[in-house]
Formats: sequence, structure tokens, C-alpha cells
Amino acid sequence: MTDDRVALIEALQKADDGNFLRSIAETVLQILMEADVDGLIGAGRYERSGERSTYRNGHRERSLDTRLGSLNLKIPKLRTGSYFPGFLEPRKTVEKALVAVIQEAWIAGVSTRRVDDLVQAMGLSGISKSSVSKLCKDIDERVNAFLTRPLSGAWPYLWLDATYLKVREGGRIVSVAAIVAVAVDTEGRREIVGLHIGPSEAEVFWTDFLRSLVKRGLAGVQLVVSDAHEGLKAAIRRVLKATWQRCRVHWTRNALAYVPRALDATYLKVREGGRIVSVAAIVAVAVDTEGRREIVGLHIGPSEAEVFWTDFLRSLVKRGLAGVQLVVSDAHEGLKAAIRRVLKATWQRCRVHWTRNALAYVPRAQQTMVAAGLRSAFQQPDQDAARAA
Repeated sequence: MTDDRVALIEALQKADDGNFLRSIAETVLQILMEADVDGLIGAGRYERSGERSTYRNGHRERSLDTRLGSLNLKIPKLRTGSYFPGFLEPRKTVEKALVAVIQEAWIAGVSTRRVDDLVQAMGLSGISKSSVSKLCKDIDERVNAFLTRPLSGAWPYLWLDATYLKVREGGRIVSVAAIVAVAVDTEGRREIVGLHIGPSEAEVFWTDFLRSLVKRGLAGVQLVVSDAHEGLKAAIRRVLKATWQRCRVHWTRNALAYVPRALDATYLKVREGGRIVSVAAIVAVAVDTEGRREIVGLHIGPSEAEVFWTDFLRSLVKRGLAGVQLVVSDAHEGLKAAIRRVLKATWQRCRVHWTRNALAYVPRAQQTMVAAGLRSAFQQPDQDAARAA
């Protein structure tokens, strides 16, 4: 159960549009402030205690800007003295600690010591076991309510994805599939509509997951976007009866392993004159009319400036490089200008570079799902080969 919670909270962080986690963060901070004030005045709300130093006197509103959005907080007021939470102090960084509190409280249950350490890192005085229990209970209720909430209206577009995680189960480390479903309604609003963990991506698992979404009210699905997992595709046909489209991100990732580099540069650290400097190492690979591929040039220079690329390409021409019709490379402007000037050939942007840049906008946990799905795409014959056959 612990590892299930870890995976779910991480998936929520990656895929949520902000509203759910923002409400969780507001609740957690409110509970922590109330507990902090209890310790400060020596008694809980409405508690009779000889150690009480003062009484509460309502709240004042204050907002806290975070990457989750603006959190609306109610800071407790005191009849005598004042209270101001440490995490609201200028230049106080609390976001990582706050997320860690949420994770620990939901994952570890009532691990008072671990949550207390995180609370103190936020600038608060600490937290009691009863406050940790209240924190855990509230987060559990909110997460469960979010994951089982009814869905209303039509959801024309649905994205499905899974990533594999290592979890401890019965004293063993096993691999489980963490599944997330994101849908868009008719007004263009995107929401997480489902999140679940299971032993694998078998068809029966996907079928049960999709049926649970339908049971909660998912309707009007016209297009489902996912990877090409056969079990998932079969479940989509059986349960949703919607059009399926292969996810371009998954398709492109898998394609990377089969696309050769044609003209490329990478930067290396070298020692020069007693200093460590960065230099550009350039490689040129060409294919002749018989389909043989060879490295035709290799060079190191100070940068990828246009003059450097121009000199490099001219050296290839001087050595006999001729008949170039298409040059494939990244989109470096200096290189493109040199190609136009020296080779006068058609230029095409390298799909590998294009996809690598695009991957920067894809969650890291999903970037390893590369090989199997796209291998078949690159093994298919092109149009000319198909006609010849």
C-alpha cells in the first residue's frame, strides 16, 4: 500500500491541472498552522487547560503563491500576542517541504517523527501525533474522493498511459503498472479522470480500469490516444468502442533507436593551455548511390559558428564529396547557412534532434518506453518497395 501511494501521488503531481493538489496543499497548511498555534498557546481549540496562555481570536486571510497556484490561507489570530507562520516569511522556500509533508503524511500514515522533521523545515515549531493522524485522515479522504468522484457530461478525448514502477510486495521487489487517464470535455477542460495501479498492462486489467471509468460516468468518448499495447487496444474496442490513435510521443521515442545521424556535432571538454574548454566535435556520415554508408568527415573546432561549418564542408568538397542532394542535421543556423552556401542541397531537420528537444516536455518517468512499439513501424516497406513487391 505504501508504494501504491507513492506512485499515485507522483502521478497526480505530473498530470493534475493544479486544482486538486492546490486544495490538498491549502488543507495541509491550514492543519499545520492550527497545530502550530495549539502548541504556542498551550491548548487546542475549546480545550480547558491550566497551561493555556491566551485564546484564539478568529483568522485573517493571506495568499501564498506557489507553483501549484495561489493558496488561500486563513492565519489564526490571538487575543494576546501575535502569530505568523514561518513559511510565509520573505524568501522562505517551502514548496518542496510542503509536497514532502503531503507525501509522507499520505504514504507513511502516522509517522510522526518524519512528518515533524519536514514541518520544522518549513519554519513551524513541530506537530503532535494527533495532528499527524488528522492530517493523514484528511488527505486520505480527499484523495479517495478525487479518485472515485462521479464524472458528468461528455468527454470526447481520452489519453491513456502507463509507466512501470518498482514496489515492495510481500518482502519482494516487483514491477507494477501505474495507469493514468486524462480526458478533455466539450468545453476544452482537461482533467485526470482515473488513476490506478495493477500487476501488469494485461487486457483484463485495462478492461476493468476502463469499465470503472464508464461506471463513474465517463461517456461520449470519440477518440482515445495511447501507445500501441495490444491489451489496451483490445480493451478500448471492447469497452469504449471509440476511435483509437497511436500516441505520437510514444511513436517518436521508439523511432529514435532506428534513425541514424547524418551530420551532427557534440560538445566535449578538453584541456587547452592549462584550461578546460568546450569544443565542438563534428562527424559527417554519407550514403553513396549503392546504399553504402560511410563516415566521410570528422573534425574538432572551437564552436559551431557558420565559418567553422563552411570550412568543414569545403574540405569535404575539396576531397571529392559530390552529388549531395539531401543534408540531414539539427537546426543550427550557422550549419544551415553553410549548407546553402557550399553544398546547395536540400536541407532536412533531423528527426532525432527534433524528438530529443520535444522530450524535454515529456515527464521523465515516461521517457523509457521506447523500443517495442516503433520497431514495427520502421520495418514496414516504403511506398516504392511496396509497389515493387
